[in-house]
Amino acid sequence: MIKKMLISSLVAAALVLTGCGEDSEGVDKLETQQMLDNGDFNGVISKVEATASSDSDYLALAAAYMGKAGLALPDLIDIILNSDDTGDDAFVTFIDQVDTKKSSSALNDLEKSSGYYKKIVEEKCSATDANLSYSQKDICLFLGLSQTMKVATAIGYLADDISVLTADNNTSDAKLTASLCAMKYAIDGRSDTNVTCNVTDNNESITFLDSNRTYSPIVISENGETFEFLITDKNSTAITSSFCSTESFSTRIALDQNITFGTLYDDYNASYHACPVNETLLVVGDAASEADITTADVIVSALNEGTDSIGVAASEDMQQSIDEFKCEVLGGTYNYSSCDKSLDQNVTEQQVITYLNTNNN
Repeated sequence: MIKKMLISSLVAAALVLTGCGEDSEGVDKLETQQMLDNGDFNGVISKVEATASSDSDYLALAAAYMGKAGLALPDLIDIILNSDDTGDDAFVTFIDQVDTKKSSSALNDLEKSSGYYKKIVEEKCSATDANLSYSQKDICLFLGLSQTMKVATAIGYLADDISVLTADNNTSDAKLTASLCAMKYAIDGRSDTNVTCNVTDNNESITFLDSNRTYSPIVISENGETFEFLITDKNSTAITSSFCSTESFSTRIALDQNITFGTLYDDYNASYHACPVNETLLVVGDAASEADITTADVIVSALNEGTDSIGVAASEDMQQSIDEFKCEVLGGTYNYSSCDKSLDQNVTEQQVITYLNTNNN
């Protein structure tokens, strides 16, 4: 019932934002909606993006990019509502289910989806904002869902097998252990004082020519495996996917080839590194361009913004699911619709690290 109500809410918001318009305009919008219904997300993007100028255009593009990322809104809502049936690991169950469905371009697509939702509601998605219309509240809900999916997608990049986080799995993932150690190493200002893993940092920097972005690579050994991570100048780890040459992102090696960093230099050459998912060209002075896709910005910021945005218009069941996610990450215990930690506080990167480390066993 809740899922049907939310889907109806999406349809109602779309009708409010699009309006009737001229006959030709109405036909055009109906065609766009039919393309979304049929899963032709690339078709919608090609049709609308170049000339997008209205809220209905932005709504269509936001939905298209979310679908292109691997989950349309109804699927995502269903996952959230059902994930809290698993006991004390609701958040990791949500992460695992999203990870199995995400596309190879999911993070970039979700960045664009969130951006288009924000064009409609700007920065108004606050639980204390009483000036939102019903349709704007719906858009805040969709924005929050997009942000929450972005969190799950980003965490999926940190491990080889994210299912190790679920309660019925008693194994650990070496890549996740190394990823969390790299995050800790980065936020401590590249200091190994508080890390327990084996970090090799040659204090060198590399620049990917296609994006003009510079990183400091580090290597971490864990359980006989070797992993490379890229640290930004803001002391966060860049989210990466497979390997590529610093000369071109087109050389990115597919994940299904099972290439590991330890054998990389045997098969390729020293110009190959862990490949950032962010391929956007860095333009100094352009705030949108300067933002990188890092663990801190995506996981922490998106989790905090997403839970706040969902709180504007979520149903009771949806809000309880989101509250349980946040409670678990804060290190609290969720019982009878309440958390023993204040849910008004923001989640920190260290709390995310601690939460994932605790579940990686």
